[in-house]
Amino acid sequence: MSRSTSGLTDDRWMPFNLLLANHLHHGTKFIESGVSASISQGKDETFLFFHLDSDKNKQQFNQYFEIANTGEPICDLLIYYFKHAHNEPEKAICLVELKGRDVSHGVEQLLNTYKIFNKKLTGVRPFQNVKWGACIMIHSKSSAPKNRKKVLKPLEDKGLKCGIQRKELGTFIRSLK
Repeated sequence: MSRSTSGLTDDRWMPFNLLLANHLHHGTKFIESGVSASISQGKDETFLFFHLDSDKNKQQFNQYFEIANTGEPICDLLIYYFKHAHNEPEKAICLVELKGRDVSHGVEQLLNTYKIFNKKLTGVRPFQNVKWGACIMIHSKSSAPKNRKKVLKPLEDKGLKCGIQRKELGTFIRSLK
């Protein structure tokens, strides 16, 4: 196959290829420091979990996304959602940060990750018409911040649907329309 007709080898797919090759997490449940994120997959749905904030392959990730400061805060997960439909498939990307306590820092990580991906993916055809969301997962025994709306405002200002959840993310991600 030539480079122009080979689909996933085309340069416009490079961010997705990088994620598939180096950051794909098997399954639809992720746990870190006692906080979990999970999804019950429905009929005609695909969910791919990508573990972004790990030391494994971080150098290649930083190089591709032109992140000079290796200590730059990024979120834990990127979840790609695809619903098979007859006319136009539904696609969404949800950035997820698992937090025990510091929700404000989680917002900073989500916002920074969104800026990194948005800069690289703007105008890239396969990622057009993808709905974006951002979610902070908190421990099941933690309470959501009282100033929730104010804390999430920087994400909303970027046009992201955002929320604070415990465990199950399916309903939130499916609502990114």
